Amino acid sequence: MTELYYRFTNDLAHCFKTFVKLPTEFTDAEMYIATDFNSACMYAVAYFSNVNDLDYYKKFIDDIIKNPAREIHSKMILPASKFAIGRHIKITNGKELTIESKYYTDDTKEETNTFILSPRIFIYAEHSLNSDHLRELIGYGENMNPPRKIKFLSESYVDEVKLYQNPIAFISHDSRDKDKIARVLADNLIKSRIPVWYDEYSLKVGDSLTDSINNGIKNCKKCILILSKNFLSNSGWGRSEFRSAFTKDMIRKERNLIPIWVDVTPDEVLDYHADLADTFAINWRIGVDKVCRKIEEIL
Repeated sequence: MTELYYRFTNDLAHCFKTFVKLPTEFTDAEMYIATDFNSACMYAVAYFSNVNDLDYYKKFIDDIIKNPAREIHSKMILPASKFAIGRHIKITNGKELTIESKYYTDDTKEETNTFILSPRIFIYAEHSLNSDHLRELIGYGENMNPPRKIKFLSESYVDEVKLYQNPIAFISHDSRDKDKIARVLADNLIKSRIPVWYDEYSLKVGDSLTDSINNGIKNCKKCILILSKNFLSNSGWGRSEFRSAFTKDMIRKERNLIPIWVDVTPDEVLDYHADLADTFAINWRIGVDKVCRKIEEIL
C-alpha cells in the first residue's frame, strides 16, 4: 500500500465510501462515491496507480458526469464511529446504490437517491501531471456545464499532510500483531482524526530505523503499547521501544504510556515490568471502536 493510496481510502472519514464498478477501459483506476449525510451530497473520488495521460483523465471525468449512478464493486467503508449521525442504516445495491439512515434524535429518514452529486471531483494519482497539463485539466472541469472542481492530489499532497499533521501517539507493537491488531488500530485512530506514528505509514525508504523510532517516541504525546504475548516475548524492537518510552516518562516525570492488553494476564505483564502492571490499561477484548474512544478520551 502506498502512502497516497492510504490517503485515498482514509480521507473523508465522515463519509460512507462505496467502491463502484468502472468500465473495463479504466483498468488503472479505482473509484468510490463518498456520501456525506451532513451536506446531503456525494463526491466522486478516484485513484490512479499508473496514469500520466491528460486525455485519459479527461475521458474518465466525462464518464463520471455521464454515468453518475453505479453499482457497488467490491466493498464499502462506513464512517468513523465518532462521525456517525444516524442509526438503522439500510443499503440497497441494484442498478442504483442507495443508502438510507435515520437520525439519532428523531425518525427522519435520509436517502441518498435525493442527494446531489457535488461538482468537486477528487483524483489521487501516483504520477503527477506537469504544471501545464494540470492547469489544462482543472480548466477542462471549470469549462463544463455546470462547472466541475477538479482536485488533483499526488505525492506533494502526501508530503504536505505529513508536514501539518504531526502524530500525537506512537504505536509500539510486535510485527506478528501487525495485520490483526496494530494496523487495525492505526487505521481506526486516523479515521477518528487522531494522527499516529505507525511504522508502515511513517517510515520512508532510506530512513534510519533507530533514529526514526526514537524521534517518534520523543515527539509524540503518548506511546501506545500493544501488550500481547508476542510483544512480551520480543527481546528486540519491542523491548527497545518500551525502554525509550519509559525513560522519557522517567526524565519528564510523566505517565504517557497507554497499554492495551491483548490476551495477557496481570502476572505476565508484571513479569515483563512492574510499572506496566500498575498502569491503567485498555483491554483489546472490548473492540477496536471502544478502544479508540478510550484513547481519544486520554488524549
